[in-house]
Amino acid sequence: MNKKGFTLIELAMVLIIIGLLAGLGITVLGILVKRAKINTTKEIINAAADSLISYSGSALRLPSNDIEFKSVVRNPMDTFGKKIKYFVDQDLTSSSKLICRKKNTNLTVRICGDTACSSPIDIKNVAFLLVSGSLNNNIQTGDGNTHTEDHTILLSTPTVINVYDYGIDNVDNFPSDMNRPERYDDIVKWITLGELQTKIRCESRLSILNNELPYGYENSSYNAAIFAEGGIPFTDGSDPDTNPDYKWCFQGSLPSGVSISCGGTLTASTNCLNVDGSVNTGADWKQCSSPILSGTVATGQAGSYNLRFFVIDTEGSVAEKSFVLTINPQTSSSGSSAPPGSQVSFANDLSNFNQIENNPNAINTDLNNGTVTFGNGQRNTFGCFWYNGTFRLKNKTMRAFFNFKLTVDTSFDSKGDADGFTFVIRQKPPWNLNCGGTGGKLGYDGLDKESIAVEIDTYPNTYYRDPYLRNRGYNHVSIDFNGSVVHSGNSNPSVRITSNCTNFSDPTKVGCYYTRRPTWLEDGVKHSFRMEIHTGCDTNCSTCGGSGTKMLIEAWIDCTNCDDLTKDYNSSSPDVKRCVDWTNNLTDVKFGFTEGTGGRTQTVEISYFGIRFE
Repeated sequence: MNKKGFTLIELAMVLIIIGLLAGLGITVLGILVKRAKINTTKEIINAAADSLISYSGSALRLPSNDIEFKSVVRNPMDTFGKKIKYFVDQDLTSSSKLICRKKNTNLTVRICGDTACSSPIDIKNVAFLLVSGSLNNNIQTGDGNTHTEDHTILLSTPTVINVYDYGIDNVDNFPSDMNRPERYDDIVKWITLGELQTKIRCESRLSILNNELPYGYENSSYNAAIFAEGGIPFTDGSDPDTNPDYKWCFQGSLPSGVSISCGGTLTASTNCLNVDGSVNTGADWKQCSSPILSGTVATGQAGSYNLRFFVIDTEGSVAEKSFVLTINPQTSSSGSSAPPGSQVSFANDLSNFNQIENNPNAINTDLNNGTVTFGNGQRNTFGCFWYNGTFRLKNKTMRAFFNFKLTVDTSFDSKGDADGFTFVIRQKPPWNLNCGGTGGKLGYDGLDKESIAVEIDTYPNTYYRDPYLRNRGYNHVSIDFNGSVVHSGNSNPSVRITSNCTNFSDPTKVGCYYTRRPTWLEDGVKHSFRMEIHTGCDTNCSTCGGSGTKMLIEAWIDCTNCDDLTKDYNSSSPDVKRCVDWTNNLTDVKFGFTEGTGGRTQTVEISYFGIRFE
């Protein structure tokens, strides 16, 4: 019989191979387990950061101690059984809710590429930093000082925390757990203040909307409002969406003759906020929707005035902004002023306007103060107010500016008063019709000849006149053409100027402007208006002043420091804008205003008017 089997040598070799494979498997398994623990710790750190961000979004501060930290994060320990360290700027943990107001923090993360940190990269204004000691169970990230064994490390003074590239030898800047310099393997995660503010949407919280204050002039009336939005307004019995109330305080000095009203007179405070940034409650704070700066600037008050406004909501959130109020010297012997660069103005040329009206009170002029009022509380009026001279528009730029103030309408839907007015650029005479109709026609609808107008309309446009806009038509501003105030067009004119509102999905060509507040123009506050017409534009009106066949029309409402007619205004986007085909019938033009009232009354004051063609 022939029997075969393993020899002892062969069996020994098999056992050796099995042993080697088993040893290799244990080593690989250990590596995989360690890698899994590292990855899990990274997930724990990322989840903790997300939890801290979420908490700060609702509380407007970060946790200030271990109890809060452990209640916010899902797991305060890493997979190696060691506490996660939480470095945080102490200011961001205070109940004064400074997260959305802080500009910098006490924490800087310094990234080091070697043990000596010879060429560091600094990440400034870090809100918080999370650290795990990782595999070696030794936290090495810190500033070299002994820190608490707790999770939370509050930083009340400027502090630089060194974070090293993975594997750098001989590092231990956190001696409180163990002082054992070795290869760096910490797992870290930091969030900067800017990231935190963006993630919790600080920009949508309480804020002051104004960017600038309008200019003022000596011996002239001044009127400006400060607006805020966001937060949770105080309740005053009205709709908080249309009339929100906040508490206001300001620091600085005002020109003589100007005061601020806000539920009474708002006097200057020497300290609206305490040293820690919390509100210094007291008589310096007044409650209202918008502080109003008003009065007649006294002679000799030309100069710059630094003002700082603070606003607070019901949650205690505070926003602040600084402004410079510029008062210019008096520019007219009559006491009224003209916008810089004016070729024609109310201050100097008001007597050179002709008025056409169906009621002797439809238009009233005040030569001494350089103002014109339309409507004047009369029903069923029309009025037109034309300058006698003619100006060349073809191959020119037209710039105009004026202030206007409308009667206060307390109705919820802007139907308490009516109707409004227009500013018109019109082809020169002869004309067959010098003024349009009453009421919603605004004295403009029905005019013959080519014309461009911007209407300031207070009354809602009805469905049958505005099927495109439907219920959007409360107080609004629109670009009109050729004696028509119908906003039914939503296509770009091709050959002639025939419509004013384009599709609202194209904001660069929208000819109508609305806000959520039905009576946003009828607030008794002086509003600014600027209009520009540029000719010789290319196809998209991106470049004008050449030989193009297009014309660019732009207008702004409530722009600030926009009265200089010697240059184009580029500080903000226009509220209405149209790029239309040029018409040869609009080359030499006249300008003026039209107004209309119907079954309801309105009083419109126009002041500080100026115009320039160049």
